[in-house]
Amino acid sequence: PLSNPRAFSQTELPTPAQPIVGNPAPEAVTPQPLQEMTLEGLVELGLSNNPTLLQYAAKQPWGRTYSETFPVAGVDGSLADRFRATPAQGLVLAKTGSLDHVKSLSGYATTTSGDRVAFSIFSNNFDVPGRRAQDAIDRIVQSIVQDTPVRH
Repeated sequence: PLSNPRAFSQTELPTPAQPIVGNPAPEAVTPQPLQEMTLEGLVELGLSNNPTLLQYAAKQPWGRTYSETFPVAGVDGSLADRFRATPAQGLVLAKTGSLDHVKSLSGYATTTSGDRVAFSIFSNNFDVPGRRAQDAIDRIVQSIVQDTPVRH
């Protein structure tokens, strides 16, 4: 939920309680050079899979800001209707993905013991209704949050 929607000036930096809404003033943005990266370059850096990329992003100065752009479980975006009234509500920041016979969820979860975990779950080429695949992914994420094994 937006508590104070407005753009920020150069002297104000947003905190988690003050989301950036709209475009910040041009002078508030410091341009950074773009670095092109191929899959080969990612492999050389040890960043060739999604959880590793998420872990890498989390360690960057911009990592927290980046993760806060993800939908919040049970609160907003593509996760607004998922994880409601579960221990995972509000503790998961993640992006969804889907194609024919493919479902995925990748992001960050805060466990009930306070650990922050990067995760990426893909379900591919399944022969059950898409909702069942999504429900299985959601059970895995809830188990991550609760630090418990997944039960079938």
